Amino acid sequence: MATKALIEKEGVFPQFAGTRQKMVEVITQRRDGDLLFRASGVYADFDQDGRFYVSMSSMVTASRMVEAHGAIEKERLKSPDVRDLGLRRNWKDLKDKTRWEISAEEREAIAADLLGSDRPRGTRAIPLLKVEYP
Repeated sequence: MATKALIEKEGVFPQFAGTRQKMVEVITQRRDGDLLFRASGVYADFDQDGRFYVSMSSMVTASRMVEAHGAIEKERLKSPDVRDLGLRRNWKDLKDKTRWEISAEEREAIAADLLGSDRPRGTRAIPLLKVEYP
């Protein structure tokens, strides 16, 4: 429910008003009875009312990341055996402004939460966001 509210921008999260929060993007797939997932840590900005939005600085950072990635690819095609560490360092610095690393403990909690009622004994669910609809 919170995800839908974020994507459709219809929900308000007053507890996050005017802040930048860590958020986890999770992609899941069930295959032969096994649950597979990929999780990425990202930052989310909220306006003064608690609505999720993409800030101008985040858009500029994303644009700079695309430019840096393009420069790395151009260099790779031109000279596959040569690496400009400055380009890669610049891309990593930009990436660090938009993403954060999920710890092994956090990854275990996410996996346990995704299992729902199949969750191992003693593990707790991740708290859901409280959404208000105007």
